[in-house]
Amino acid sequence: MKIYTVYAKETDSAPMENMILIKEGFSWKAFIFGFMLAIYYRMWRVGFLLLSVELLLNILAIKFTNYSEIISSISLGVLIFTGCNFNDWRRKSLEREQYSYCGVVCGKNIYKASFRFIEMILQRTDVNSENHY
Repeated sequence: MKIYTVYAKETDSAPMENMILIKEGFSWKAFIFGFMLAIYYRMWRVGFLLLSVELLLNILAIKFTNYSEIISSISLGVLIFTGCNFNDWRRKSLEREQYSYCGVVCGKNIYKASFRFIEMILQRTDVNSENHY
């Protein structure tokens, strides 16, 4: 089972249709694609920073060929750091875009987790409507 945090915009007319689930833990997509994934999610600051670090490390690798092993190790460390922290950076980016934290849900994949979250919301609504009568 994977754990996801759920975000939605309160001002949205259909928040459950446009909710965003973000997986907890390591992001293999961010490890592989790095700054391109940040740009895809419109995380401009993170994307620019990751691109700058990558360009700097490539320039250093070309300029200082005697230290290529050290620079490669630093590059790998940056990739691992990016994979470990990318989902947290994405959460912060969503909060800046006026998304609200809605809760935590688990499921085998993102589709089952979103279905489970909607099911939980509907059950809460049913319980609350029964108490009013």
